[in-house]
Order: sequence, then structure tokens, then C-alpha cells
Amino acid sequence: ATEVNLSLKSITDNPALPAKFVFPEGTTIPAGGYLILNADGETTPGIHLGFSLDNDGEGIYLHEASADGGGLIDSIRYGLQIPGLSIGRIGHAGSAWGLTRVTPGAANQAQPYGSPQGLRINEWLAAPEILFADDFIEIYNPDSLPVPLSGLFLAQKSTPRPQDAIPQLSFIPAGGFSVFKATGDGEKSARQLDFKLSSSYEWIYLLAEDSTTIDRVHLQAEGVDVAHGRMPDGADNYAYFIMAT
Repeated sequence: ATEVNLSLKSITDNPALPAKFVFPEGTTIPAGGYLILNADGETTPGIHLGFSLDNDGEGIYLHEASADGGGLIDSIRYGLQIPGLSIGRIGHAGSAWGLTRVTPGAANQAQPYGSPQGLRINEWLAAPEILFADDFIEIYNPDSLPVPLSGLFLAQKSTPRPQDAIPQLSFIPAGGFSVFKATGDGEKSARQLDFKLSSSYEWIYLLAEDSTTIDRVHLQAEGVDVAHGRMPDGADNYAYFIMAT
């Protein structure tokens, strides 16, 4: 209901560097209003933060001015993003975050979701050698709406570890794909799985938040540099692909 003064407060994408961008003196947000921050290094009119946001997930942190203790005012961590849609609070501050239509400078509008139950493990590569550096698993969304991936699991067992869930606020586009690297090198990220695929015999599971099975596929005698998957996308028929897609 009143104007807010942001002078010398800061915003960052790195919690270890809270003062990555410090708001200049006199920066305000009007009562009931919005302030657009451009996450880029441009020099055109407007506020430019000097850093960009990772569409494979990271965090954004708003801090008090250092003279006021530099405490955290607000933050959000998000996962895998999709083109043409945004993440936003539905309702006033403190309300739930969700997928939204892009409305900078105006009230947020929720984007409807489809059901994760229609998702399919669509393509995989278990024995890369020359064409690809890493094993991969691709998920396909046949729905006409985007679908949340948050809390789902890609796993080698039907009893996954809670820490292996796909990060919150992760999505797959309508009629689109999401690809995960199965590296097993311990450097887990939103697109990096903490296991490698067996080229001889294995099951891969796509599991819901409650660990019930959404989809599973069987790997057996996978060829070197030969991908395997559904043909056409999402179908019950399988084929080998000399050229992975």
C-alpha cells in the first residue's frame, strides 16, 4: 500500500556474492507496482543486473543493504525452464510459485499444466563412444500443455533416493522433450543424473513423487553410439537410431 525504497539493497544469483548488483540510491517501487530488472549486461535504458539467469536452474536472492545487516529479504530456487513461459507468484507475495505467462510489469497469470502421467521415456543412449560424450535419457511430453517435472525421478530402481528428485519449478514444454545426462560422476545438477546406463541389461524408471511408476523401459544389448527409443515419439514401438536425436 506504500512505496518501497530499494536504495543500496542488492540482488544476486550467487548466495556467496550477495552484493552482485546493488540498487542505486533513489530506486523505488510504487505502491501496488512492479520494477523490471533486466538480467543482462546491456547498457540500454532501464536496470541491467550484469548477470543472466540459467534456464537449467539456479537461484535468485534479494538482500537488505549491507549497512542494515545485509539479511536475506526473499529468494527463489528454480529448475528446468521452457521457452516462452515464466516463473511467478500466483497472488500476492508469499503465495505459491508456479509456471506463468510472461507479463512483465503486470499481474501474474497462471499457465495451466498437463498431467505427468502421460510422460514417456522416449530415447536413450547407453554406450557412447565417438558421437556423444555421455549417456543420456530423453523424456517426451505428448500433452498439448506444459507439464511439471518437479519431484519426479529418473532412476535405475523403483525405490529412488529423495535427494535424486528433479528440482522444484522444473517443466517440460507441450509436445516437447527434456534431456538428462547420465554421467554418474557425482556432479549432479538439474540435467545431470547420478548414475550411468548399462549397455547390457537394465531398467530405467520414470517415477512420480510418491515413487509410483509413470513409465519404464528395458535396456538390453545396446549398441555402441546407437540410440534406442520409441518410434514414433511416445509410441509403444521401439527402434534403434544410428543418428541419435
